[in-house]
Amino acid sequence: MIDRLKVYWAARSEREQALLAIMFALLFAVILWFGVIAPLRNARVEAKDRLDRATVVSGRVSARADTLRRAIRTAPPSLGTSLKVAVETAATQAGFAPSRLDPQGDDRVDVVISSAKSQALFPWLATLAQRGIFVEKSAIRPNSDASLSFEATLRLRRP
Repeated sequence: MIDRLKVYWAARSEREQALLAIMFALLFAVILWFGVIAPLRNARVEAKDRLDRATVVSGRVSARADTLRRAIRTAPPSLGTSLKVAVETAATQAGFAPSRLDPQGDDRVDVVISSAKSQALFPWLATLAQRGIFVEKSAIRPNSDASLSFEATLRLRRP
């Protein structure tokens, strides 16, 4: 095979050999560019983008972790009433009618809201969290009328 290439090369004039050498050099450059350099450059740019996104997410997670650490260190605000009454009052103020509200001791209550809009439910839960009442476990299911069914055990944070 190499002998055939040597014979082919020797049969070419100097001008043809020069043109073929230039062609092979350009072909090598194109293969190098599109086969090695461009994919590596694209991979580097994508890796930088992923790193930037991960850095932003890491910052958000750190900020939320700091918020949680501060919340744990501070004493929860006093409800001034039982947990059941506080949750029932907050639900009524938010426009919910709990279909079930069962106390489970002094620091837990099971609540079922059969129809709630998500635009009102999640801010209500955030308001409860600010008062020291957290969702311990929950189940949220969509209803046929674009509302949600919400079942949860709410827990009062103790100092």
